Formats: sequence, C-alpha cells, structure tokens
Amino acid sequence: ETVNIEKVNTASLGGVVLTKKDSKNGNLLEGAVFNLQDQQGNDIRTNLISDENGQIILNDLAPGDYQFVETKAPEGYELDATPVKFTIVVAQKEAVKVEKTNILAATNLKISKIDSNTKNPLNGSEFEIYSQNDTSNPLKFITTGSSDQYEVNIIGESTLMANGVDSSFTINKLGYGDYILKEIKAPSGYKLGKDIYIHLDKINSYYKIGSDGEKIDLNKDESLNLYNINVENEKGIVLPETGGNGFITQRNIAIMVLGISFILMINFLINKKRRIN
Repeated sequence: ETVNIEKVNTASLGGVVLTKKDSKNGNLLEGAVFNLQDQQGNDIRTNLISDENGQIILNDLAPGDYQFVETKAPEGYELDATPVKFTIVVAQKEAVKVEKTNILAATNLKISKIDSNTKNPLNGSEFEIYSQNDTSNPLKFITTGSSDQYEVNIIGESTLMANGVDSSFTINKLGYGDYILKEIKAPSGYKLGKDIYIHLDKINSYYKIGSDGEKIDLNKDESLNLYNINVENEKGIVLPETGGNGFITQRNIAIMVLGISFILMINFLINKKRRIN
C-alpha cells in the first residue's frame, strides 16, 4: 500500500504595533477603539483597545495588506476614521510599527452679557478666561473674521470684549476641559460679576456662578456645535476714589441711609434732652 504524504507550507505569521498619540504633544492615549480590516474594508477583528501605553499589539497576522480603522476616540478627542494601512510580509523579522494621532475635541462657546433685571444686552464688558489647571496665565486669542469671533492662539491677546447688537462674543474651537471666565471690566454703571466656572465635554457640560455655585446644565446647539452662557450684571452706583471696583449696590445704599438716619435721630434726642435740662 502506497502512502501519500502531502507537505503543507504554512506562511510565517507577522506582527504589528499601533501607537496612539496626541497630535500636538505626543502624549500616549489610552482607550481608543479600532477594528482591524483587510484593505477591502472587511472586518477581521473588532473592538481592539489601546492600552495604558497607547498601544495595540498583534503578533499572529498572516502575510497580506491590512488597515486599522478607529471606531471610538479616546475621551476628550475627535474621532478620526481615516484608515491606517500596513503590510505583513513573509518571514517578517520585526513587528510593523504604525502611529495614529488625534486632536483634542473642540466646541464653540458664546458669552452674552445682559442686565440681571431687564435681561437686555449690555455693551462694554471685558473678560479673561483661564484653564482651571493654570489660574495664573489667561488664555490668549486672535479674532477670526469679525471682532466678536475669537480663537485660541498663543500670539494673541488675553482680553475678550462683549459688544455689538447682542453684546456677545464667541470662542471657536475651544477644547473640552475646565475653564474660569473672569470679568475684568464691567459695563458703565454696573458692578463686576462673579467668576464663571465652566466644564465642557461631549456628554455633560455645565457652568457654575462662583466656585461653590450650583451646576447649571449647558445645552448644545448641535447644528453650530455651540454652547451659550448668559452672564448677568447688577446695577451699581459709581463712588469716586473708593478703591476696589468703585461700585455699591442699592441694598448697601439703603443700609447706609438707615444708618445715617439712626445717627441723626440719636443726636436729635440727645440735643432735645439737653435743652429740657
């Protein structure tokens, strides 16, 4: 009896290392999700997640052409589904190394200045905005297209001005994160408003008036990728050479009037008693 022995040639397997990075600073990004596909777009493996070193490592790929396609970006970053193509060759000695970068997710933020009672627009306010990670150095901006449209740029200026028909300005392409909006100049006849603490992310954005204020949810205009915050000012009376911001509220005025009236009444009673004696 003749025995036929068939020799099977098994192609050597190869490997690939995908490294996920921040596009600006090169930081390694954990939590990105990819599918591995052939170059016709057919899924071979799904839900591959970058580890704490920003890497996805595969060591058992047959020779051929492949691509990684991102299906979920790391938290706080924009999704980029552009395929990352690579090839595994026969008798590969080292893993193929490929990189994929992401830019920080961004949104647009409109600040509108209004009177706290009438809700009418107020011109003349000036602001600065700080990252909550660096409260000593305000962000800098350049205007884009018109005087009420700003964009972060390190060569710009820190002052943001609320003017125009609706007394507002818009910061475009502002990265998700935590910020402090600080009014540095109030409209004429008004006192400075409290600092506004702002949290922006893809899922739950909100702001607080003062560091210990209640959270106020922000709703996005999806068509414009825009959040809007109304910043209110209370009226005050300018007191020359008072120091500080030079304002006192109507409540404080009432207290002062009552105090002066009380002192005058005491003086009147004392003088009356003296005359009787």
